[in-house]
Amino acid sequence: MQGSLQEKEALADIFTQVKDVDGQIFGVILEIFRKEKVQDCIGYLSEIENHRNLEQSILQQINLKQVDEGQKLHDVRNKINKIKNVIKKLKDKTFQLKKIMNLLQIQFKEQRMRDRPQNP
Repeated sequence: MQGSLQEKEALADIFTQVKDVDGQIFGVILEIFRKEKVQDCIGYLSEIENHRNLEQSILQQINLKQVDEGQKLHDVRNKINKIKNVIKKLKDKTFQLKKIMNLLQIQFKEQRMRDRPQNP
């Protein structure tokens, strides 16, 4: 029970990092991922040229509140980086959970083997 609560808290902390990102930005990014059939989101978001293309698409499709173009671009860059970092953390968390599940399965199998009655 405690582990489950800790996992939920950890995920909540991860998602808190993108709470200020406009949902429309997520929509633009997801649409581009679909169109380009992106398999590696982190890799895609890490490439400078892709990052620039995303910035331009977001700036064209979303009406941001800032008046200054430089501030808009800075804001969009920060939000894309936040999204990339959250995806990385979720990927790491998923890897950790899979590793833990594999270890638990191994331990369970070992315990079952020990608990089986020995045949003479």
